[in-house]
Amino acid sequence: MFDEYYSVSLSFWTRSRLAEKARQGHLVGSLPWGYIRDPETKLAIAHPENAPLVLEMFTRYATGQESDRTIAAWLNARGARSTRGRPFGKDTVREMLCNAAYAGYVTGLRSKDRSNRGLHRLARRLQPDQALRQRINDAITASAGQANQDPDRRRELHAQLARLQGLYALGDLTKPRYIMRRQATEEELQRLAPPTNPDLDRAIELLADFRGFWDAESDPAERRKLI
Repeated sequence: MFDEYYSVSLSFWTRSRLAEKARQGHLVGSLPWGYIRDPETKLAIAHPENAPLVLEMFTRYATGQESDRTIAAWLNARGARSTRGRPFGKDTVREMLCNAAYAGYVTGLRSKDRSNRGLHRLARRLQPDQALRQRINDAITASAGQANQDPDRRRELHAQLARLQGLYALGDLTKPRYIMRRQATEEELQRLAPPTNPDLDRAIELLADFRGFWDAESDPAERRKLI
């Protein structure tokens, strides 16, 4: 009887401790494929060889052109093997795609609960490197200088708008034709508008802390806007 009581108590306290660690954001039990334990902090961190394959796997699936089966074949062709050392199958790939741990959460394998964010999310490589930040800054600068600032053409377009308004007021233009021609003129004016002066210093600052903005935003739609 005492042996049975001890066994039940031990099981209860073990589950309680594991539940508390999970509540604190720790991945407990076997780690998802692509993660390893940091020997010092014991936190889950990205595996140097497998983590890039996980990222590529999700990227391929997001295109809508890949299936569980084709991704499994791609992983096997790359020489990757599952945690048990076996070739990947479509069922294993499907479990990985459904595992919220890869999105930075601690939850059940197929649970849709997203209330418990994991500490391992900080290990994800979401920070744009210097080369990418420079490309983004160059694109901002280029887009700001692409507007064709032709003052003569802008004055002509403004005069056209005034004439269109006069013709419509006199009844020489029907309302549909007036709206159509006015919209076309206004769109050309917008294209010829003086370029905005982008705050490149602010852009550089935001890009440098991109991961902070990403981790602070839990809404998938808002994250897509960030990207």
